[in-house]
Amino acid sequence: MARTGLYQYKVTANFSQKVKAYIKAPKAGTQGNEINFGWASGAITQGTTNAITFSNSNAGTYDITFNTLTYAGSPFIKLLFGGEEMTMVDDNNYKIEKNLTTGQVLEVAGISNFSSWWIDPDYFS
Repeated sequence: MARTGLYQYKVTANFSQKVKAYIKAPKAGTQGNEINFGWASGAITQGTTNAITFSNSNAGTYDITFNTLTYAGSPFIKLLFGGEEMTMVDDNNYKIEKNLTTGQVLEVAGISNFSSWWIDPDYFS
């Protein structure tokens, strides 16, 4: 990743929709230590090499960013169901718990090409 500002780093490339990686900051000076940033307890965390699953709505050219002060990174897909953000269960599954009623209108957002998905007509129209 190239430094783009104070604490801010970015890499731009042709990536798949999901990129699994951890971030290693180099030693600062001869007495410094490498610092690893990975995924733990639902967030980017210092001191682990567990893969961070960066995710974009589509594969292609996009930026992956990281701030070494705030530990903010991007991109991460934000999926909304009925106006509420879904929680990532694992790399391929998200969940939300809602009470639904017959005839209720729900909006789904954040899923690319959602109009081409098969929707079970026993439950949704």
